[in-house]
Amino acid sequence: MALDPKQMVTYRLMAGMLSVKNQKYPTQTAWNNHLEGLYHLQIGTSLSTFQDRYELTVRMRHVPGEMVQSPDLLDQALEALDALVMHPRFDEKSLAQEKRFLKDEWATKKASKGFQAIRHLTEAMLLDHPYYVPQVQDDAAIDAVTLPVIKDAYARFMDAPRVLIRLGQSDPSAGPDFLKRLQKPTTPLAFEPPYRHTYKSVSMAPVKDAMKQTLMYDMYETHVMRDDEEYEALMVFNQLLGGDSESMLFKTIRETHNMAYSVGSMLLSQYGLLLINGAISPANQTAYLNEIQTNLSALKTGDYSDEALALAKKSQIETIKRNHDAKGALTRRAFYHVYANEPFTKDELIRRLGAIDKAAITRIAERLSPVTSFQYGATL
Repeated sequence: MALDPKQMVTYRLMAGMLSVKNQKYPTQTAWNNHLEGLYHLQIGTSLSTFQDRYELTVRMRHVPGEMVQSPDLLDQALEALDALVMHPRFDEKSLAQEKRFLKDEWATKKASKGFQAIRHLTEAMLLDHPYYVPQVQDDAAIDAVTLPVIKDAYARFMDAPRVLIRLGQSDPSAGPDFLKRLQKPTTPLAFEPPYRHTYKSVSMAPVKDAMKQTLMYDMYETHVMRDDEEYEALMVFNQLLGGDSESMLFKTIRETHNMAYSVGSMLLSQYGLLLINGAISPANQTAYLNEIQTNLSALKTGDYSDEALALAKKSQIETIKRNHDAKGALTRRAFYHVYANEPFTKDELIRRLGAIDKAAITRIAERLSPVTSFQYGATL
């Protein structure tokens, strides 16, 4: 069973309400003024998913107290965190405001042709996947959320397993001391191995829209998940196929044949899928699809240059190095290190990427199986 989309709406609204005000600072103005007084303390919430559950993240970022001659700044920052997490102010006015914000956000997304196409594709292919949840819903789903529903969601949030990730220099006891203020969760944090979905090849009818272009989506099952030994080879395979402007798809379809406005590929790793997407003139549809098969065949037989493979590996490695110390990357690495037994440093990953050869790429190419091909927009 997929993630409950009703819960997604509720948690999105609740996360927004937590960020705007609380019982200690009962108006948005008072809360913002307080954070500015703490040297523009950054604190907020976001909602995401991990496997088959929702993940509510509360992030706080502060300057070191010694930098601004404020030795008690960390204590004040933790008090602000305490106010947000433990003393929320849920009222009808805040709920109505968050509903307006969410409706506006979803209306903007729905106006995008690309988003409409992806929404149609994913809802057709992934609706029964346990990790899938629709990114947008109808306004009625937002209107249905009431204040008691929000308060019930908050109670579940406070009872849920939690993880504290601390980056930078600060008092090592500060985080654990804060966690002690919270009620003890009734269940431990635990994760199952990644779910391996079985896909059936599906024929999807084109969707016509008033556009000059046709948006093309070709989906393949990779049969490789994040914890598989060949996942690094899949990363390089995707980079080589359509990861950037140096990729085979871009060089052939975009530059050599000039039949696409854009073209590339991406991994939907949590679903075990690879997606090739392009924007083309409808007259080029057959030639475009044929060229994709030509490139996939070349990856099976090794009919590409050693230089292209080396460049794909270098691009992947440079991306990892460039993002190595980014705030978001550090927190996710810490999370996967503790709960998925992955190394915190990326040295071993970089070594494995550097060792990928043509034989490994061939094995990935041979495992691909087509799931569907979908066209959205202009038709002949």
